[in-house]
This record gives sequence, structure tokens and C-alpha cells, in this order.
Amino acid sequence: QFGFVPDRFDGNPNLVPETSTSWDVGIEQALFDGALVVDVTYFNANLENEIFGTFDFVTFRSSVANEDDESTREGIEVSLTAKPTPDVTIKGSYTYLRAREVRNNVSVVEVRRPKHSASLDVFAKFYDGRLRTNLGIVYNGKMEDLEFVAATPQTRVTLGDYVLGRLSAEYDITDGITWFGRMENLFNSNYQEVLFFETPGFAAYTGFRIDLGQLTGAVNGG
Repeated sequence: QFGFVPDRFDGNPNLVPETSTSWDVGIEQALFDGALVVDVTYFNANLENEIFGTFDFVTFRSSVANEDDESTREGIEVSLTAKPTPDVTIKGSYTYLRAREVRNNVSVVEVRRPKHSASLDVFAKFYDGRLRTNLGIVYNGKMEDLEFVAATPQTRVTLGDYVLGRLSAEYDITDGITWFGRMENLFNSNYQEVLFFETPGFAAYTGFRIDLGQLTGAVNGG
């Protein structure tokens, strides 16, 4: 409201907080004695007084303001959880999202909100549960973003869809020492969540967790 940056930003003392109303309804059904659980949910949310950034290409100064009309978000989420064996759990989900916002009294697609998104995770345990693994895949569909380039006539661009993979594991070496490791962006995907902001490529991490309480108890018990 009252921020100020010389030659760059002016606050807006008339700014008011955003308000939203949301609701959802769903049904969950277990099948095959609980080995498969299906969940379907419809959700709806209305956002009023949405705050957005403004920019004057004449003075090159920015500020913030409230939209006059409400923005809406609605969609359907479907999730599945399957346990083919006691040591394996598979979880999948898909979301269809219709998100609209108001710009200059015109309803347009809300930025950075993919219409389609999905995920799949496989959890598995080995050696009586001492080794635990997770393989995950995430899909993010195409989405629009603001361009912020004054030299071009367009104000929006479409960011491409992408698929990310991750793999993690942990192993209890003893009751008090656990090794863990994970790999992010398995496929080294080149993607953007925000225009012009690059994201990390493939990365791997590893380490150990030590529970001094358990180690001390094991030593004393011995």
C-alpha cells in the first residue's frame, strides 16, 4: 500500500485485501477389499479484489491495484491409490483446471495455471521395510504467462508442457543410522515455470541421518 522505490515503484493506499470463497464435493470408493481406492472431486473457487501489478510504459513506473471483477477457478481432480502387494503402493492423480481472471474488463485464462496436470508415484519397501524407495513422475501442461517485453505487440506467451521425474530411497543401516539419496529432474528436462526464469536440471543428493537417542539406547542395551 505505501511502498515506494524512487523512479520505479509507487504504492497504492487504496489497495484492499483479496477475498475468496471456495467449496468442493467428492466421492471416494474402495474396491477389491481396499486394494484400489478411487477419489473424484469437483472444486470451485471465486477470488475477488485480485491484486495485480501495473506498469506505465511512459513513466516506466510500476504499482499494484485491485481488479474490479472476480476471478474463477473450477475443475475436477481424479486420484487412484492401488496396493498390488503389501509392500508396493501406487498413487496417481489427474487435475483438469479452468482458471479465468479479468484483465481490462475482459475474462482471460489465468497465468501460470495449467489446464491439465498429473502425477504418478510408486512406493516400494524391501528387506522387511529397511529399504524404502519412491519413483515419481509429474506432468505439467501448457500454460500462459505474461511477456513483459515492451518492444513486441503481444502481452502473453504460452509456456510449453513438461514431464519431471524423481527417484528417492532410504535404507536403515542400523536402528540409529539411515542412508538417504534422491535424484531430481531425472530426464534433465528444460522447462520454465515463469517466463525467462530457468529451472534446475538434473541433480542428485545423498547423506545420512543419525538418531543419537537410538544409538545410545542400542549401546546401553548391549
